[in-house]
Amino acid sequence: MKIRFSKEIVDDLGIEPLLKTIELANELAVPIVGHSTNSPIPVDKLVSYLRSGDILTHAFHGIVGGDKWIF
Repeated sequence: MKIRFSKEIVDDLGIEPLLKTIELANELAVPIVGHSTNSPIPVDKLVSYLRSGDILTHAFHGIVGGDKWIF
């Protein structure tokens, strides 16, 4: 199951779409793929919600959640 968890998509809903996706994924016993190019929350907080087997994509593009990530 995939969620596009970006500010432009979830807008003022904040973390609720992610929590609902995880809840449904738990019911279906499937992993989620979190597509987040502009996370509404810091990526380290986002990752803390993911479960074993879940995937976060587009995390290393340079700008995440308004924070600069230097590698």
